[in-house]
This record gives sequence, C-alpha cells and structure tokens, in this order.
Amino acid sequence: MLSSIPPDFPAPAAVVLAEHPSTAIDELAPLWGELLAHHVASAPHLGDLGEVRSAAESWQIRRAEYRAWLEEPQSKILTVSAGDRLLGYAFVRIVPAAGSWKLGDHVGVLETLVVAAEARGRGLGRRLIEAVDAHCHAHGATTVRISVIEGNDAHAFYTRWGAVGFTRTLLLPLPLASATPADAPSLSTEALGHEHLKDRFLERLQARAELAFREGAFERADALYTHVLNALTESGTARGLPYLKVLHGHALVAYGQGRWADGEARLREVVAGREELAGPTAAETIGAMARLAEAVGEQGRWEEAETVAREAIRRAEAGLEPTHEETLSARLALAWVLERTGAPNTEEVLRPVTEALARALGSRHRTTLASQHLLVQLLRDQERYDEALDVARELAAARGETLGPEHPHTLRALADLAVLLYRAGRGPEAVALARETVAASALITSLLGADGHHDRQIRSACAEITTGV
Repeated sequence: MLSSIPPDFPAPAAVVLAEHPSTAIDELAPLWGELLAHHVASAPHLGDLGEVRSAAESWQIRRAEYRAWLEEPQSKILTVSAGDRLLGYAFVRIVPAAGSWKLGDHVGVLETLVVAAEARGRGLGRRLIEAVDAHCHAHGATTVRISVIEGNDAHAFYTRWGAVGFTRTLLLPLPLASATPADAPSLSTEALGHEHLKDRFLERLQARAELAFREGAFERADALYTHVLNALTESGTARGLPYLKVLHGHALVAYGQGRWADGEARLREVVAGREELAGPTAAETIGAMARLAEAVGEQGRWEEAETVAREAIRRAEAGLEPTHEETLSARLALAWVLERTGAPNTEEVLRPVTEALARALGSRHRTTLASQHLLVQLLRDQERYDEALDVARELAAARGETLGPEHPHTLRALADLAVLLYRAGRGPEAVALARETVAASALITSLLGADGHHDRQIRSACAEITTGV
C-alpha cells in the first residue's frame, strides 16, 4: 500500500528503466530472495511436498537458468532503479510458438517479474510489463506466457492487463496414491516414477553440458552430451526436436575440439531432421546450415562450404527477418568462407554483418564477437595493423568480460592481439603478452584435462613471437 512506502522513496521521475547487463546478474539476487519469500508465503499448501530451498541455493539454480537463457538472442533483463537502488526487474525471452492455437511464429515468456516490497504500489510493475510488451512486439511476439504460483496475488495484476487462463500446472507427488482410477493405464507407479526421474535427470545433464560448453570445458561437455544422446536414443525419442537440439549442441562441442568431420556428420543429421519437422526456412534449420558450412570449410572443401552458406542465406531471405540472428549467422558464415579463401570482396560482406549483429544482438553477444574475430583476421592479413589492433583490444576485453579470462576463446583473442603487436613493431609488449597467454593456455588445458586443440592453436599463433626468444 502507498502508506508503506518509505518517506525517502524516490519520485517517479527519478526511477530509471534500463536493460540490465548480463555480467551483473548477481545484483538481482536480493530481489530473487524477496520473490522466493513471497512465493512461500503465498503457497503454504506446497509445504507438504517438500521443504523450501534456502534463498542462496534457490538463487544459484535460477542464476544458472538466467545465464543459459541469456545465450538466446532475444532474451533480456529489464530493471527499474533509482540511483544505486535496484527496485525491480523482469526477465523476458522470445521463443518459437507451439501448441494448438495460432499465436504467431513466436511468443514471449515472462520468466520473472519482481518489485521490491518497499517499492510496490508506485507503478513500477506497470513500467516493467509495458517494457516487456514493447520487447515482445519488437521481435514479432503478440502474446506473452506467464506462470504464477497458485495463491500468488500477482494473478490479479496480470488479469488487469488482459491476461486470460491458458494452462494450469499441477504438481503430482509420486508414487501415486493406492486408490487408482479404474480407467488408468496399466503402467506401474514405479515405472512412472522412474520415467519422471529419468526425464528430470536428463534435463539437468543437458543443462550441465550447455554450461560446460559455454565455459570452454569441451571434453566434459562432450561426455555429458553423449550420455544424453544415448539415453534419448534408447528411449526411442531420437529424431524429435529435443534430440535434435541436443545433437546440435554436441556438434558445436565437436567444433570446440577441432573434430570437424564429427561436427559435420551431426549437423547434417540436424539439418535433415529440422527440415522434416520444422521446414527448410525455419530459423533452427538455417542456423544449423550456417554451422555446417563452417564444418565443411574447415576440412578444405571451400566450394561446397560457400554453396551451403549461400543456400542458408537464400532460405533466410525467404523465411526470416533480415535482422534475425540466424539470417546474420548465415551471412557471417559466407564472410568467413570468403575471408579464408582470400576473396577480394570479403570486407564489403563482413563489415555490414558485423554492424548488424551489434545492433540486433548487442556488442557482447557471442556471434557479434565471432564477427569481430573474423574482422581482426581480415585486417591482419591485409597488414592494416593499427585498425586491427583497435578491434583486437576490444575483442579481447569483451571476451574476458563475458566468457572469463581463462576461456579458450579469450586466450585465442589475446594470442591474436600479441601477434598484431609484434607485427606492428611493438616487440617487448608482444613477447610479454604471448608468453603469458601460452602459459595460461597450457595451465588451463592441463587443469581441464583437455585434448589441447585450442592450446595448439594458441601456440601456433604465437610461434612467430616466442620461437627463438
């Protein structure tokens, strides 16, 4: 209620709505703790199902989910704040539409909306939901999916904006009660429980595999993805969309290990499956084709790689927006093929893609950073060292912030920076950075028990600096 607002609460004009940086997720933890406490108070009927997680444990789980969702191109954290006081936030995603109702190609998903207890009743929830609305419409979603804990008074807030009942989620404790409906299928409660546990375990394994991949622990990700794929195959669910998503992730892990032929085989299966289930112009199909072009090119089949990349672009132009992530990924794949084959028009293809990626996905998105890496290589090959140094410094800093200083891609960016410094005549600085980067790469490779693919690349890149020094 308004009477509960502290007297020093900022005036509405002092409250700022902004996008929250992905590198500052932990600033949301106190508000998540408030939301957890509110859920517990609103749903005492759930107490019989199990004890409540601590705020710290609950946050670590949610934090991992946030980090995974932020890898998606249209996910965003929106905040309201006054000065250094964070007053509320909303986490919104854009996902492909599914189900029996025609809701467009995409729907929004409001994963979280919370306003600090001290700030409620001041219109901050309205500002957040309006920002969610604007974000969803900007990406072609005309509805947003919201889940509300049974008993939570937030239900009334959303219905005031026109929300209607869609599905109702139930929690069914297992094993089932002894009183079984007469028409229930003849499947044992033990089997039902085991299948439920198996599905949850596979979901956790997949999440761990994705996290290991993002952290650059490719061997661990490979083992985890292999377990999930084997289990899905044994259960008879191979070729479905969940299986294809896992297979796509496993292909990217193969890239991280330099196993291009394995990656190609997996991606050919993904492309065929996506074409069958989602169509040739679906975003997921086009994205898989862009990565397939790279796998083919890495094996020296450049004409075939260019053909695949151009086909991906043609399909994207037929089925996706020009600013869609997979449209831009297809254009970037073509630019990569052109750069690697020394095509004279590479820059006029690459520059617009790099700029479009920064506008559409942000300057710190992994695909944007990949385009900057390619630009560094192009400028270096053209001996435009001063220009290349500016981009290389920015890339190394961005990868350090988003991936961490020990990630293989960060270390590779530092190795490229060292080479540029050396070729620009700044020998002492180049030697110091190269030695530090090679030593860090060797240590991280040893600690991870990795096969050394990235370490070999980094040593090779720095060889002209460190050899004979």
